[in-house]
Amino acid sequence: MQSPFLPHIDALGPGRRLAGVSDALLDDRPDPTLQRIVEEAAKAVGAPIALVSLVLDNIQLFRAQVGLPDDLARTRATARDVSFCQMAVRDDALFEVEDATARPDLPQALVRSHGIRAYLGAPIHLDGQPLGSLCVIDVRPRTFSAEQRAQLVGLAAEVDARLARWSARVEDARRARAITAPVLADMRNRLTVLACARDELRIVRAELMAEQRFAESGQGDLSAIVALRRLRSRTTQVSEVLQMLDRSGDRLLADLEQLEAVAARGIDIAGVDRVVALVRETDRTSAASIGGVRWHVDGTGQDIARPAANAALLLGAVIERVVGEAPRSYTDGLDVIVSERPGQIVFQLSGPPLPNARVMQAWQGLVAGPLDTASATFEVDADRVQLSLSAVPRAPSD
Repeated sequence: MQSPFLPHIDALGPGRRLAGVSDALLDDRPDPTLQRIVEEAAKAVGAPIALVSLVLDNIQLFRAQVGLPDDLARTRATARDVSFCQMAVRDDALFEVEDATARPDLPQALVRSHGIRAYLGAPIHLDGQPLGSLCVIDVRPRTFSAEQRAQLVGLAAEVDARLARWSARVEDARRARAITAPVLADMRNRLTVLACARDELRIVRAELMAEQRFAESGQGDLSAIVALRRLRSRTTQVSEVLQMLDRSGDRLLADLEQLEAVAARGIDIAGVDRVVALVRETDRTSAASIGGVRWHVDGTGQDIARPAANAALLLGAVIERVVGEAPRSYTDGLDVIVSERPGQIVFQLSGPPLPNARVMQAWQGLVAGPLDTASATFEVDADRVQLSLSAVPRAPSD
């Protein structure tokens, strides 16, 4: 057994406390919330030093601090086995030292090098496990009042809440990556198909234009004139289709880049209210000609599994098409009913008379082709249009 008089003491040993620790939690960048908490702790207890210490495998990391000596403020860490915070983690309870020089059972390295005397630390938790402490330190022996202990415990609970939000965001990022992976793969496949189709059409157009030039060099007999007209018509049709594919490819590429950028940040889950607000902002005038849009949003316990801007783009395109197909005499407005099913948010549009089935079938392909992905379905029947987007359960609010 190690002598208590040695300057290094490991009160914890190996354990599984750190399973939920993420890179974001260990980030070097200051966190305003934690910084506010340590400043309040120092002020509440009247101590010159306060810090949030994460007790890791080999070190204690100072995630936020006020009043540390310059060398410790620069390194933002010490070895774990010279720390007092490991005791608060070990006991998962408030740990108090009135005069460290009178406690040979505690690590003495920082007592000797930096004059630490008094310590009060409250454990902080991640996923229910003690991870470190919110502590205050004084360079003179002292006692702490019951009120000061209670204030520190209350502030430690605020640190717990901050760590829980971090943990929830890490889980959201994991879910987001799982959700976006097949979506991004599908979009890349669509881009590949579009690129192949565009290349083939460019070859066809080049061949048609060559035939057209050859026909134009004829002597003007009737058969040459008829052939030339047909060639010009076919060339125009191919050019129009090629332009449509170019536009579709550009939109799909823009959506893909947006999704990849959001996925890289680890967040791609949009609240229904945010998506509806975006659509309202962008489609405020387009639906005015038919009497406006009436929104009916039931309370939902799910979020849309894609960025808000992307979902709003898709929903806005469907609304714009419904408005565009409505008869000019129609002014009774458009109803958009938002509801949910397990794993889906459903937008049902009804009101304006819809065109015949043949036209709507072509429209379905036009809208779904450039904008849709594996996590969306688009349906049309005689009196309604329905867009369904994949969803995930909503994370608890901060």
